[in-house]
Amino acid sequence: MSTTFHQLKNKFKVFMNQDPLVLPEDRFDFINCQPCFDCMTEFATSPSLVLLSHHLREGTCELSCKNGHKTIVCLQNFNFEIHFQIGALAFIDGYYAESTFAFAKALERAYEFCIKLFSLEDSSSHGFETAWKSIKKSSERQLGVFIFLYLKRFKECPLIFPDQKLTSSTKCSEFRNNVIHEGYLPSKDEAFAYGKMVFEYIRGLIVKLQKEDKEKIQQLTGMHLQNLANKNKTLNPTTMGGGAILSLVRSDIEEVSFEREIENLKQRNIKKMRCEHE
Repeated sequence: MSTTFHQLKNKFKVFMNQDPLVLPEDRFDFINCQPCFDCMTEFATSPSLVLLSHHLREGTCELSCKNGHKTIVCLQNFNFEIHFQIGALAFIDGYYAESTFAFAKALERAYEFCIKLFSLEDSSSHGFETAWKSIKKSSERQLGVFIFLYLKRFKECPLIFPDQKLTSSTKCSEFRNNVIHEGYLPSKDEAFAYGKMVFEYIRGLIVKLQKEDKEKIQQLTGMHLQNLANKNKTLNPTTMGGGAILSLVRSDIEEVSFEREIENLKQRNIKKMRCEHE
């Protein structure tokens, strides 16, 4: 048994060193299906795992394999990371209104994350959820809470994003409202400019939090994953994280640029489509 596991481990290392984009789309063996891992004897016979991304629900994805096992992948990524990634993907696919909407939601969920982080020492999980319900449906109230908690934590007022100018005559808040509430169809350049401004704003928050509140980020991440796992105990929950353009775990977050990340996404999509047609 030990020899078999040693062989498996070596083959797993070889697999992980491959470019995942040249692998079949349904190969997600690197996401562990524990029942299969316990019983398989050789890596070559490992069942292919399929990530059902269209079943993404509240930070989880249902995972199934060819042996009929089911599990739940609890995403380490917070909602603002996921929404921004969705926005970037929508942008490169040419859906500029949808990308703008996702970027706007990423900003709002970034406020929510910061509010939770700043409130860790002052409220219980239940107390926070109770208070959050009173402002859950009001983005303006959430912004106000964020501003004053930021002021309390860092002794300075944060940059107020909605007041920033997207164009010489339009504020970011006006542009967002026109797209979301008035049905305005933004151009590629407008969607790109808005996405870049949201990117730079959230990136600035991440950089500051990484420097000032790294332990709290880890604490909140642990609470987030535990909460997801508690809700899905019957389906063998496992965890997965990283991979997002804006990520709390990126060590190079200060160096990344919106332009470069969008270009990288385009190139990966091109490479993926080529592999699918070969």
